[in-house]
Amino acid sequence: MIVEMENFFVFNGTVPVNWFSKIQEDSILSNFYRISPVFYSIAGLCVLIFNTSLKKHDEYFPWPIFGILLIIQGLFSYMGDVENWGEKSYWGTIDVYLASTLTFIGGPLLILRSLMGYSKYPKSFTFIWSCCVLFALYSKLMAKDSITQNNIEDYLLWHSLWHCLPVYATILITLLSFGLLK
Repeated sequence: MIVEMENFFVFNGTVPVNWFSKIQEDSILSNFYRISPVFYSIAGLCVLIFNTSLKKHDEYFPWPIFGILLIIQGLFSYMGDVENWGEKSYWGTIDVYLASTLTFIGGPLLILRSLMGYSKYPKSFTFIWSCCVLFALYSKLMAKDSITQNNIEDYLLWHSLWHCLPVYATILITLLSFGLLK
C-alpha cells in the first residue's frame, strides 16, 4: 500500500536532465523553487523553538525528533531537488522517503490524533491544517503531472507550492503558540 501511495504522488520515470539549466536560472520561479526546500528546515526550527507550547496541545507527539527531522529534510530536499536534479543519488531517494514519512506523520496522523481526541488542538487549527495538507498534496500531484507533460514552468510552480507545507505549518504553530487560534 505504501508503494502504491508513493507511485501516486512521486514520478518514477527519468526526469528531464535538460531542466537543470532552467532550475539554475535567475528567474522568480526558479529562485522560488531553489529556495523552497529551506522551508522544511525553518519549520523544524520553529517546532524546536515552540516545543513547550506544542506539548501543551499534544504531549505525546515526539516534537523534538520531528523538528530535527524537518531540519534534516531541508538539506535532503535541496540536494535531491536542486543540486542533484536528474541524477540518481541517495539525496533524492532519502528526500522522497523522508518527505513522505514526515508528511504522513505531520499531516494525516496529526489530524487523526486531533479528531480522535488524543490531542488538544483547537478545532480551527485542525480544520486549517487539514486544508493546508490537502492543498500541499494536490500541489504534489500537479507537480507530478507537470513532469509527465514535460512542462517545466508548471513543475517549478507546483513543486515549490508542495514545499510550502512547512510554511503553513510555521504560521499555524506560531499562531497556536501565541494563543491566536481558538
